Amino acid sequence: MEYDNENIDMEQENLKTLVQEKLVREKNIKDAIDASEEERNRRIVLEKKANQESTMLRIINSNIANKEEDNEQKRRELAHSVDNLTEMDKTKKKSIEKDLIHEVHKRELKRNSIDKGTAA
Repeated sequence: MEYDNENIDMEQENLKTLVQEKLVREKNIKDAIDASEEERNRRIVLEKKANQESTMLRIINSNIANKEEDNEQKRRELAHSVDNLTEMDKTKKKSIEKDLIHEVHKRELKRNSIDKGTAA
């Protein structure tokens, strides 16, 4: 009978051990599932952020390209309008350009003389 009690005690210990092992396995599985879900959620957030950044860059690049196209169009229109000037307008334009160049040159001479300390 004592032998039977020992067997029963050993069986109970074995069952306790098996139950504990099962609980540990279930906890490990639950932890792995939770970690997997966290990783999935983190990846989703990163993908959304990357898509937003990509969209913003696409918009910025599109705006830059549009602005460059507008500037190029304005430059072409300006070049075309200069080609259509009358001879009198072209002469006036050249005269104004010469006057502006002369003014800039005078300012540079004045600035240089001030820098050298020769100005009155």
